[in-house]
Amino acid sequence: HRVASDLIAAGMVTAAQGAPPERIVMLTPDHFKRSTRVFATTARDFDTVLGRVPTDRVASAALLQSPRVADSLLFEREHGLGELLPYVAKLFPGVPVLPVAVRIGATRAQWEQMVELLKPWVTPRTLIIQSTDFSHYLPVEQARRRDQQMLNVIAAGDLDAMARARQPDHIDSRGSQYIQMRLQAQVFGAQPIVFGNYNSADRGATGDDNTTSYVAQVYAPAARDRV
Repeated sequence: HRVASDLIAAGMVTAAQGAPPERIVMLTPDHFKRSTRVFATTARDFDTVLGRVPTDRVASAALLQSPRVADSLLFEREHGLGELLPYVAKLFPGVPVLPVAVRIGATRAQWEQMVELLKPWVTPRTLIIQSTDFSHYLPVEQARRRDQQMLNVIAAGDLDAMARARQPDHIDSRGSQYIQMRLQAQVFGAQPIVFGNYNSADRGATGDDNTTSYVAQVYAPAARDRV
């Protein structure tokens, strides 16, 4: 899962160039299906090899008022979050995180409900970090085709097409990508910039017959702000 560490680091360092955020929303798939509800969060802090990362307890308590959200221990073994938290500890010391795990089988209507739950906590000083791999378990040529389809969907901001994406042929968490796109458009008026895309076979991490793809994206308020 560290094949894409250069893309992760580049995205994190880029995000850290601005003013420190007041909170960081972190979206991850529930890879091991440990949540008892459609979404999960926690009020517990995280210990990492680079220090402690506090959790936004007020925001997590607000999410837990919803019957759709479970208070879960799944995050202790969820690599979707665990791989990113050391970067948060190093680059955003003391900034609280609001973790949200998205069930693989969640529906579009449920994604929309999470968007509404998160809106009060996504302020102009909130950073949203999404942890998702893209195509899974495909031969490299099929994976590249799926990646191109996803790149088109992301560039167009096409939520309908994202909802129709195949999981995991296109992405391992349609819900996380959908929630990210929705919040960025509604709250920030932001559009995506893809700054990196490659396949595990390109890096020699897997053979050509069973691969994983990575797409790194950042969001900017308008095209004229894109650098």
